[in-house]
Amino acid sequence: MSNDLYESDEYLWKQEIAKKYQEAEPNLFEYLMEMARNEEREIKSKCRVLFLHLLKYQYQSEKQSISWVLSIRSAYRDLTVIFNDSKSLYNRYIDETYFISAYKNAVLDASTEIFLSKSMFPKVFPWDPKTVWTEEFVETFLMEYIDS
Repeated sequence: MSNDLYESDEYLWKQEIAKKYQEAEPNLFEYLMEMARNEEREIKSKCRVLFLHLLKYQYQSEKQSISWVLSIRSAYRDLTVIFNDSKSLYNRYIDETYFISAYKNAVLDASTEIFLSKSMFPKVFPWDPKTVWTEEFVETFLMEYIDS
């Protein structure tokens, strides 16, 4: 395996190494696959937090504050770090099917936290999956609600 792959996409590198050793080293294979699953769980969790904060910021405008802005930016930055380290994970997560469960969980949490019915929130992911991960989206989103 090339060091270049490790440097450019650690997640994909782990999968490639795991496949290589699947037969000869089943424990190593399982360990590496578990590491990959942990990364995916971490991303789903961070997506849920970002989506929850975006929904609460949008639907609870009377409580908008600088702490909300910082929370949204922090969640965005956490995901950006992961996606910059792994283009293969980024490419998976711009596909809505990979983060739709995170969005559904964010809707459940937001409806509970701000006492709104789930039906008040969009049933379908309301943002463009290709741009929701960009700094421009986050800043435009925040400005849109700060200005209104």
